[in-house]
Amino acid sequence: MRIGIIGGGVIARLVLEHIRGGALGEVQVVAIAGRSEPSKVVGLVDAPGRRFVFSLYEAGEIWMADFSHPGAPVVTALGRAGDQPYDGLITGDGRHYIAGLFGEDGLAHVDLWAEPPVVRRILDHYGKGEEKLPVYKMPHLEGWALAGRDAALAPR
Repeated sequence: MRIGIIGGGVIARLVLEHIRGGALGEVQVVAIAGRSEPSKVVGLVDAPGRRFVFSLYEAGEIWMADFSHPGAPVVTALGRAGDQPYDGLITGDGRHYIAGLFGEDGLAHVDLWAEPPVVRRILDHYGKGEEKLPVYKMPHLEGWALAGRDAALAPR
C-alpha cells in the first residue's frame, strides 16, 4: 500500500510510528506534507489535474499535492496564508483557491493556473475600524455564492 501523509498532527505521527514499527505491514510513504509542529489540515479541495490543495491551520500555510505523475507525487508549500486558515473553497473552473483566515481580517488566494502558483492576500483588513465582536461559530466558505466570474457573495 502507498500512502501520503498530510499535516504534522497527532494522527500523522501515530501512523508514521506504526509504519516504522512494521505494524501496518507493507506500507510505502510516498509524500509527507507539513511542518514539524502539529497542524490540522483544513480546506481540502480536489483540484483539476489529480491535485489536492489544502491549508494547515496552526502553520498558517497553503500546500498542494500533485498526483499527476504516477509513482512520483509532488507536495509543495505554496506559501504563508496568514493566521489560522480555517476553511477553503475552489471555484467551479478549478482556477482559484480561497482560504478564510480565523486569526485576522482578510483572505488568502491562490491562482492555480499561475506558474508557479503563489499565495496572495485579498480583502486585507476588510473589517478594520469596526469593533471586534466575539466569534461563536466559524462560517464555512461553502456558504458563499460564486456569481459568474466577477463576484463572490459572503454572509455577514
